[in-house]
Amino acid sequence: MDSVNVSPAPAPSTTVDVPGLAHDLRLLMGRMVRHQRASGPDIGITPLQYSLLARLEREGPTTTGVLALAERVSAQAVGQNVATLEELRLVRRTGHVDDGRKVVLYITSSGLDLVHHARGSRESWLAAGLGTIDIEDLQTLAGAVTILNRLLDR
Repeated sequence: MDSVNVSPAPAPSTTVDVPGLAHDLRLLMGRMVRHQRASGPDIGITPLQYSLLARLEREGPTTTGVLALAERVSAQAVGQNVATLEELRLVRRTGHVDDGRKVVLYITSSGLDLVHHARGSRESWLAAGLGTIDIEDLQTLAGAVTILNRLLDR
């Protein structure tokens, strides 16, 4: 019987080009956001206004100051955008129960409808694409989402 000389498989690399990975992730996230905006419906509000509405939908009633911190924009920017959302009847303001100087923002049923419609439209293309990926890649993506969320929560 002839012997076969098999060389061992190369060891996997244990180094990662972190700056290169950061660059690639930033570009990818930008492409995904642009694709979502381009493929989603025209909902008649700005990306910041949509983000404010979506945050109110996810996290519940809050103040402009909390929204400004969460969105990393000025309280004035939130105030101006909330005024527009209020004119469109997508949010409403009420006085704070414990502090009369504060105003609490609530999303209205029209605001909820808009967020749900926009979210469904924006996610449908991604869900369709994910349906074509094998289970191992889906599990890898699920793990990556968990890691990215942890990174953002730091």
